[in-house]
Amino acid sequence: FVMLVIWMFVYSTAITNDSASYLHTFGVTEGLLSENPFYGLFLICILVAISSRGEKLLFKVSSLMVLTKLFVVAALGLSMIGLWHLANVGMLPPVGLLIKNAIITLPFTLTSILFIQTLSPMVISYRSREKSVEVARHKALRAMNIAFAILFVTVFFYAVSFTLAMGHDEAVKAYEQNISALAIAAQFISGDGAGWVKIVVRGERGAKVTVRHAEILNPGGTELETVNLHTAKATDVYILKGEETEEYEPHFTYHGFRYAELSVEGKAEVLSVTGRFVRTAVKAVSSFSCSDDVINRLHRNAVATEGANIHSILTDCPQRDERFGWLNDITSRVFQEVYNFDMARLYPKIMRDIADTQRPDGAISDTAPIGIGQTPADPISASLLLLGLFSHACYGDLRTLKENYPAMKAWVDFLGTKAENYLLSYSYYGDWVCPYPPEDRNTPENAKTPGHFMSAAYYYWQARLLSRAAESLGYAADRAQYAELARKIRDAFNARYFDAKTHNYGTGSQTCNSVALSVGLCEEKYRKAVAENTVKNIEEMGYHNTTGNQGYRHMFYALDDMGYGETLYRMLINPEYPGWGYMIACGAASVWERWESEAKIEMNSFNHPMFASYDGWFFRGLAGIRLAEGAVATDRILLSPRILGELTSVSAWVETVNGRVSSAWRKEGNQIIYEFSVPYNVLAEIRIEGKILNIRGLCETDGSTEKPSVFVRGGKIEITAEGAG
Repeated sequence: FVMLVIWMFVYSTAITNDSASYLHTFGVTEGLLSENPFYGLFLICILVAISSRGEKLLFKVSSLMVLTKLFVVAALGLSMIGLWHLANVGMLPPVGLLIKNAIITLPFTLTSILFIQTLSPMVISYRSREKSVEVARHKALRAMNIAFAILFVTVFFYAVSFTLAMGHDEAVKAYEQNISALAIAAQFISGDGAGWVKIVVRGERGAKVTVRHAEILNPGGTELETVNLHTAKATDVYILKGEETEEYEPHFTYHGFRYAELSVEGKAEVLSVTGRFVRTAVKAVSSFSCSDDVINRLHRNAVATEGANIHSILTDCPQRDERFGWLNDITSRVFQEVYNFDMARLYPKIMRDIADTQRPDGAISDTAPIGIGQTPADPISASLLLLGLFSHACYGDLRTLKENYPAMKAWVDFLGTKAENYLLSYSYYGDWVCPYPPEDRNTPENAKTPGHFMSAAYYYWQARLLSRAAESLGYAADRAQYAELARKIRDAFNARYFDAKTHNYGTGSQTCNSVALSVGLCEEKYRKAVAENTVKNIEEMGYHNTTGNQGYRHMFYALDDMGYGETLYRMLINPEYPGWGYMIACGAASVWERWESEAKIEMNSFNHPMFASYDGWFFRGLAGIRLAEGAVATDRILLSPRILGELTSVSAWVETVNGRVSSAWRKEGNQIIYEFSVPYNVLAEIRIEGKILNIRGLCETDGSTEKPSVFVRGGKIEITAEGAG
């Protein structure tokens, strides 16, 4: 009887405190329900009512609770694997302390075992059902052994995972603040994001809680690493009023962080910690998944990184004292942005910001609004033209294109004033942050890309883009003028930079060849040879890229168009330094500015979307969702998925202004099953790899069976093909 009374109070208190902590930690309740005495009484009444209804209902409820708890514990242990670090394993406590704690806990352990053996619902149930006491005892013991084995493995794994994921100081703070294991797990930020920490505290008036933020920990995993924050303090301080419970979250600021360190001065305890990630209210409009977990993680990282850098301007990073709208970064970012977020209302604002930086001579600035950088901007800043064209093609926004056309034209004309014989040479950044620094004597020549090469190529590209903008607006004279300008630039460029014998552009780097292919500088008769040279370079570099923040995007799109998706896929998932797969191997939850995993220098942001446009290839290449030539408001699309050898399935959808476009494929034996869905006011051309065996849905075909084109104007269609991949 005494034992029952003791454990009734022990379990009642545990259920009351833990359930209240969980509900508050995950935002279900504003405060801690355990502070209200009627909450505990209410829970006890519910448990007593359940018990009084009989064993069957008790078994159902208790089984659900136990299984839920086991699942949560196992899931938490798995979720913390990415945070494991051997530095978190401290020295064992003194032997005397271990013996003391063992003696203290021994009575509770023994009474628990005695309780389970005699009065557990499982034992009672077997005794009531079996006539033989021996049979009942045998079945009960067998069931308990299985249950204990499962419980031991699960809890032991969680304990090991918890030990490797949390340092000694963190564990001590959690113990002192009486934070439950589940609440502690909730404090781990799932990704490197932008926002702040909300805390719920209790303590005496004047006590102080300080929250410091950082993206990474030091090499030992024991302290926040802040060298890459520059002068940013990334610190919030709250001084308690002395009320029962107090909530605090900062306003008018945000931080870029993955880790938050809380310290308390005075008598106070932290009841809960919640990460609040924010961005400008642009809607997420897509989904992507495939059979490769590395690719899925790269996609999630790209979306998280882009979202963390949309704060009324398209910032370069959220953590340090910079946060500027660099136009060279945006030039690459836009290609994944339009797949992941609805930018219809923000792009016009960004374009106005850029136009506001323009001087009377047409020069724009490197950043918009003007913060740092140069005026005139580096010629690789093609974002003004790209944003206008994407606004029209994706969202049907002709007004924004028309309003900003004079600024676009003035910028291209300004570049012309700096060109000599149609070649532009001034450069600041070029192909920024290549993994193999050009100034390093060990960097091979074909891993370097000269800045003047990039400027000359982008001058041609922007002349072509301006000609397209003029065509969309019906400005026939301008369309012809800038098309002719582009032709002259191309002729001069090829004469200067193309080697017809080796089929290489410039130094033969991945960027040089890819940019020439991507923007249309390479003549059709040389395209295959130039693409093969690019692939050969990737292979020679051990499936690593040598491209910077401009060249990589061109490389993904150009090589995909030329049929080298396998090479791109193998390069992406490569876990060795440098590359995107290396980021994943290091546990990255966002896309980095540089290729190193440690912040050895100040310029090393671990949340930088300029290298995230590989994600555009996931939608455009792997899922095959892309705008058709001349599309307006996404009224024409091309669906042409890439079937790669190691992938077994891909599924993606994008919400457009006309409705949802979806594309999915999966391998079944030697067959490929394609499933597409197209809004009814959109014309889609579907290009299939392999021979078509069957089509379900309304469509038209071009009559071919080998790599045919299928045309659909709305609806769902399923195609079975063979011989692909």
